[in-house]
Amino acid sequence: MKKSLILLSINIMIAIAGIIFVSFFWLPQGTNVLKNNLASLKTDSVVGDFQKGMEAYKKQDYAAALREWRVLAEQGDNNAQYALGRMYYYGQGVPRDTRQANYWFTRAKGK
Repeated sequence: MKKSLILLSINIMIAIAGIIFVSFFWLPQGTNVLKNNLASLKTDSVVGDFQKGMEAYKKQDYAAALREWRVLAEQGDNNAQYALGRMYYYGQGVPRDTRQANYWFTRAKGK
């Protein structure tokens, strides 16, 4: 009985965390929103690579965008981190994964 109450509490906490995540990071779906959000951000590292990723993303070549942005994201580029978060959140070129999306959004926000 005690074990089931603990599991129920954990499930409730996970559900609340999911609601908070969705309400905090929720943005309308669509490439125009991503394009506008990313265009308004300053780039901290190599502009050419980020731009190549953006051009690939606009063409819905998500694999190419992922290749360009992952390197930058791992180097600490907050725009690339945000873009990866969006790709994972909406499952664009990668399996939809809210944990990975949250990871990249959190890293992007930390800058």
